[in-house]
Amino acid sequence: MHRPRPRTAPRALRLGAVLSVLAACGGCLGDPGSPPEVAPIEVVARDTGEPACLLNRADVAAGVHQTFLLAEGGPATIRLFDPDGAVILESAVADGDGATSNPELVEGDHVVECRWPDGERRTVRLTVVPGRL
Repeated sequence: MHRPRPRTAPRALRLGAVLSVLAACGGCLGDPGSPPEVAPIEVVARDTGEPACLLNRADVAAGVHQTFLLAEGGPATIRLFDPDGAVILESAVADGDGATSNPELVEGDHVVECRWPDGERRTVRLTVVPGRL
């Protein structure tokens, strides 16, 4: 009797694609050599054990920032709110997948929210300081 193979290839391919995107940016994530006005941001919605919304940096300077959104342990919706509470970025990310965006961040405290399908959510603050004049 022929047993069907587990369908792990699509998930493995998606994870490989996410890792390829991250590898393409080299050591830029968390790279202290990146100017603060363009430093890349990584948000990880982690649902392994205690859910967490993680950032690779606590602050950046005002400007346009390449932003990587990743989900680990389950699908999640990641939203970024500006200092006035308006949503400036929103993306539903599948488990093991990622997305990228290039939001323009203004000075002030931004909130990053990670929300899972069961309604669980976590937030983290991203401080945006003045950029160069």
